[in-house]
Amino acid sequence: MDGTFVPLNTWNPIEDCINRWRNDIEASRRYWSDPRLHVVRYEDLVLQPQRTIENVIHFLGEDWDDALLDHSSIQSDFRDPLMFPQSAQATQKIATDSIGRWQRDLSSHDRTCFKALAGDLLIELGYAIDNEW
Repeated sequence: MDGTFVPLNTWNPIEDCINRWRNDIEASRRYWSDPRLHVVRYEDLVLQPQRTIENVIHFLGEDWDDALLDHSSIQSDFRDPLMFPQSAQATQKIATDSIGRWQRDLSSHDRTCFKALAGDLLIELGYAIDNEW
């Protein structure tokens, strides 16, 4: 390792984070109908891991392996939380506690910003019914 680390206590203004998310979604839209792209929603992966992973494996033309559902038991240098502290959660079992954090954890100010900058996109993508969240 060359001494370069990803800081664990990063902080970005909420507006920057929202704009980055919105811009990433918007930039990817032109590829959504491309047959070489397979979109996976995080919520589907977490709530229906076997079904979602089976769809990805089928899309890739690979064979199913039950070990894909037990990723946390696989040993690898890439899973070492000391070498990759920013990826500590990747070493754990799939959990549902991250789902909906954007609704639970954002401050009032952050919610107002998100609604103003990307509320319509949240609704369009099916994450919210309206901006009353």
